[in-house]
Amino acid sequence: MKIFINNFHKDNVLEKFIDSRFEVYSRSGLNETEIRLINQLAKQTDPQNILILENRTGVLAMIAAKLFPFAKITVQNIDRYYCDKIEHNLKHNEFMNIQVKCAPDINDNYDLILYQQTMANLIKEFVLDLIQQSHKALKIKSKLFLSLEKKEKFITENMQLLFGGATIDNLNEKGLTLIGKKKYTDVHYFDFVSEFEFTDAGNILKFQSVPGVFAHHRIDAGAKALIDTIEIDQEDTLLDMGCGIGSIGIALARRKIFDQIYFVDSNSRAIKMTEINCRVNAIQNYQTELTAIGFNSPSPCQLFTGNPPYFSDYRIAGIFVDTAYNNLLKDCKAWFVARNPIKLRKIINKKFNNCHEVRHHGYSILSAIR
Repeated sequence: MKIFINNFHKDNVLEKFIDSRFEVYSRSGLNETEIRLINQLAKQTDPQNILILENRTGVLAMIAAKLFPFAKITVQNIDRYYCDKIEHNLKHNEFMNIQVKCAPDINDNYDLILYQQTMANLIKEFVLDLIQQSHKALKIKSKLFLSLEKKEKFITENMQLLFGGATIDNLNEKGLTLIGKKKYTDVHYFDFVSEFEFTDAGNILKFQSVPGVFAHHRIDAGAKALIDTIEIDQEDTLLDMGCGIGSIGIALARRKIFDQIYFVDSNSRAIKMTEINCRVNAIQNYQTELTAIGFNSPSPCQLFTGNPPYFSDYRIAGIFVDTAYNNLLKDCKAWFVARNPIKLRKIINKKFNNCHEVRHHGYSILSAIR
């Protein structure tokens, strides 16, 4: 069987798996963590309900669907961006029976969980949280397979403690797989929720966060710099993009009551915590949107705030700027925050033809008028 990731190119990398039964064509080859889990799939016997965590391509799910045609297969990520990529690949390869979920937590029960964790996104608290949630979701005598790019003593020890032992499989310079079998349900689960406060304009604001959101345990310094600098006049509608746990929009809403606030983020955990923090801080008239491709608000906005990430060669920052321009009313203002403003300034000027910049606590606060 042939599986194509992204579009076909003549220089695609061909990889063969499970006695060459599966041929996978991709631009640069699969990550080692996914390859390890594919190899583990071949050793399983008739799992009925499979969960695949934090996968980036969908290949693992497609091979699982062919090996176990009667199994229910779910791919779950916390970020909508990766879910969109997987849905594209599944459709391109004509797989219609695999569920893709963008969700902050694991809520169902499974008899096999395959968790792929790359170094690029390795946050130890987040990994431990998903290991713990996996243990809770597994049926008795079912297994979690966690694939890592290198040995992590802290993660290994905590997984062994939770499962009452965990096997280290195929350890080499490219990584390892940790295998934990659920033996009992009477275990202590740690609460990873962090609570903190900060004061803005005389208002004491209370927040909760969880691993996997940006700046867990504290308000993001860039967000705080933007909050300190931004000017609010008579604006009635706010669009807060890359909202994280909602700190910018909530702080501004405590200064002034908006007719409507739109909180937008691609991270499902960020959206969940924003909704919790709005309730904690008595914020009303708000809507959350989980998306990685921009946002079209139901009504035009008079104020935009953006705290964009700067990976993917600033492609995502470009989505933020386009969203600001497309949703703002004429003569209304967008505000952005950046540690290094050079590329973002160019993107803003190209779209708005104006960009004003000030520095505050090591960050650049950039504003532009529609």
